[in-house]
Amino acid sequence: MNSKLTTLLILGVSLIGTIAFLIFHKDIERPLTQNDIPFVATSTAAANAVILQPGQKLFKDVGYGYEFAYPENFKVTQYKEKDNGMTITFEDPAGIQDFQIFIIPYSTQITAARIKLDAHQVEGTPQEVVFGNTHALIFFSNQPQFGKLREVWFTNSGRLYEVTTAATNDTWIAGLMNTWRFGAGSSI
Repeated sequence: MNSKLTTLLILGVSLIGTIAFLIFHKDIERPLTQNDIPFVATSTAAANAVILQPGQKLFKDVGYGYEFAYPENFKVTQYKEKDNGMTITFEDPAGIQDFQIFIIPYSTQITAARIKLDAHQVEGTPQEVVFGNTHALIFFSNQPQFGKLREVWFTNSGRLYEVTTAATNDTWIAGLMNTWRFGAGSSI
């Protein structure tokens, strides 16, 4: 009888410990991977305000309803794409921090599996981040004509947004993406 009671007591304590662990540790973060570092976008800025720093300019697209801060000396060019798409390039005069935004109509949720189908040579697993008021998936890819890239993909109001830059601009593009806000135009 004593050994049965001891066994039941041990099982009970183990069960309670397991349940407590699962309840209190459900939000344990997974180990960092190469896709997490050094992209450090956070959502500390006010949800609807883009605060310009010295040397920045506001890019505001009323048609698509978004805005963000970018370096004031960048050359901005917009290209209409087929199927109601748009590409916007931002060229650094020094040729170091160029980036582009590709926008197309998109009616489904963007997932890591979908990115692996659509993007060229994705490295690792796309990771979820939040910047401003937007959830996005980030990943590195390799494209023969451009080399290693950092890509940020997200959807809003039936459109897919793909922001792409050189992988060496990872930390820099994270700061830029932190200023991105939807709700800048009447279409949202």
